[in-house]
Amino acid sequence: MKIQEILSLGYLYLIVVGIIGDVIRYKQIGVDILNYSTVWDVMLSPINYLTKDYRTLLIVLVFTAACYFYFVKIAPKLHLKYREKEWYKKTTNIEKMDEKYAKPDEGGIYILLMLVVFSMFVGMGVGNGGVLKRQLQNNELRMTHEIDFSNSETKEVRIIGLNSTYLFYAGYGDKEISIASINPNVKEIRRLTKLRRDEEKQKFK
Repeated sequence: MKIQEILSLGYLYLIVVGIIGDVIRYKQIGVDILNYSTVWDVMLSPINYLTKDYRTLLIVLVFTAACYFYFVKIAPKLHLKYREKEWYKKTTNIEKMDEKYAKPDEGGIYILLMLVVFSMFVGMGVGNGGVLKRQLQNNELRMTHEIDFSNSETKEVRIIGLNSTYLFYAGYGDKEISIASINPNVKEIRRLTKLRRDEEKQKFK
């Protein structure tokens, strides 16, 4: 398989897992994200997912590299170390594992890594969506931005998501996500220099 084909399949895979992660995340807070996404948004989904928080990208890269290192380097050494142990023989097909580690199945390793990354995206979607849902229900969202709307209204909000067409946000005391078309409704978005203290939210309840 040519490099170009591998890259194309890899990007297609990232699109799929990125979309699934977004769908799971937004579904928990009552938003059907695919109804608000363009083809361009879908294509950029994996990039946005990985770059919107450097910690997410770092976790994915480090964990994937660690898994690859374990399956390629550590697992074969552990097999050689324990292959003569009686307890190991009782739980492992020694001949099969000898053959497996003598000629590593790179295709199988890559598939396993793809499953690992998929599981991470699903887990992050479930976890992040669950946290947002709880914060909405308990009025625990911390405001991150200030938005100037075209009708001269200004709001301090927590931006949940943003794509080429729509802005997803929640303000003080909101129990549901608000969705605004960026053009022509939003004039300016500014990041707050200081986040509101939890006690300051009480007056908005």
